[in-house]
Amino acid sequence: MKRSSILKGMLFAGAGLATLGTAQAAGLAGDWPNKPVRLVVAFPPGGGSDVVARTLGDGITKRSGQTVLIDNKGGASGAIGAYFVVKSVPDGYTFLLNQGGPGITAPLTQKGIQYNPTRDFTHIVFIGQTPLGVFTTPGAPFNSIGDVVSYAKANPDKLDFGSPGIATAGHLVAALLQKSTGAKLNHIPYKGSAANVQGLLGGQVVLTFDTLPSNIPLVKSGKIRALAVSTAARSPNLPDTPTLRESGFPAAEQSLWYGLSAPAGLPRPIVTAMNSVMNDYLNSAEGGKRLDDIGLMPRRGSTVEEFTAFVNDEYTKLQPIIRESNITTE
Repeated sequence: MKRSSILKGMLFAGAGLATLGTAQAAGLAGDWPNKPVRLVVAFPPGGGSDVVARTLGDGITKRSGQTVLIDNKGGASGAIGAYFVVKSVPDGYTFLLNQGGPGITAPLTQKGIQYNPTRDFTHIVFIGQTPLGVFTTPGAPFNSIGDVVSYAKANPDKLDFGSPGIATAGHLVAALLQKSTGAKLNHIPYKGSAANVQGLLGGQVVLTFDTLPSNIPLVKSGKIRALAVSTAARSPNLPDTPTLRESGFPAAEQSLWYGLSAPAGLPRPIVTAMNSVMNDYLNSAEGGKRLDDIGLMPRRGSTVEEFTAFVNDEYTKLQPIIRESNITTE
């Protein structure tokens, strides 16, 4: 398969300015990639991250002519896979499907994590976001997120809410909401979205903070109600559900996001080439449809600088929240 003209035109343009991070990387030539590329997923096979990675892998393969090997290295809330990438040679053959767990929260919620999200990666491209939602049961006395906040402030620690687990994106939305409003809710962590949904349906909790894909079918069937979504824009899958910002709580905005990162020191020409390959896929009809089918809103056209700034801002935003809320996965 021929390589895309995307790679031909830009690889190592200005390569003399690139500073290689290791002796192993010093032998790089302008024909990258000339062997299979490893895409590390910091979670087990079969989950949402795995599905996203395999979708992106197909797009990279069609544009580079090289096989993308999906390498699932789960454990420690994503820290094991992330650390593997951090310690890899920055030669353009090992990448991380980055997201909030390995990319932000694992080092903040676990002792002994040996990497820094803002220092030890080369952040390449923002892939997209999956909105989170606040869901309740039809019989609950909440018609808006404002009702939830008012009740929780009047009844501190009396309102139980579920999430897919400690330090998950759903938990963090709830923590941000409490921090910004002074409301106090009682967290019931479940082991994943499936168990979280069952907790809501079974009446163990009357409120959950979770990703949309696990809940949209239940909203459309009338079994649960969506009070708000957590991204700046409304979800096309729930167009009648307001955002947290529209509801008056912009400080609680959060999403399950995905991006592509690599070890620190990756030569800039490879960074630029991979950013272009991924944006070409995200902008294609094929890429847009495949990501939409799995509930991911593509972030088209993001630059290296934009994604790097996003990760830095997330780290800055969540670090004090996690510490003040004493969120730990130990």
